Amino acid sequence: MLTTYDNRTIYVANGPLSSGVITNMSQQVNRRVDWTVSVEYGADFDKVKAILMTIIDKEPLILKDPAPFVALKELSNSSVDLIVRVWVKSADYWDVYYELRREVYEAFNKEGIGFPFPQITVHQAEK
Repeated sequence: MLTTYDNRTIYVANGPLSSGVITNMSQQVNRRVDWTVSVEYGADFDKVKAILMTIIDKEPLILKDPAPFVALKELSNSSVDLIVRVWVKSADYWDVYYELRREVYEAFNKEGIGFPFPQITVHQAEK
């Protein structure tokens, strides 16, 4: 019998329990919060990174050590993806996870940074 972090009780038979993997999200004092933040092509990377770092620096629940990390993750089909990694106390994980998403959304809208959406460009051949 296992109790989840959201207080659900799960019954697991001995076979899967002994041969499977259990991830304990609450045993460590600190946890890393990871996000992928996507912006549209043409967005100023340095400006986007600076906005993200400003948001991170203002959040008192984010630990300074290890240092926060923001980098270009991928040039996707319809977006430029940045990876954001910060460390927090395990008890603060979900507060930071959701609050920073809201703050990013508000800051990007205020600064005119567009969020991507899937696009297809169709070229018509001339006859």
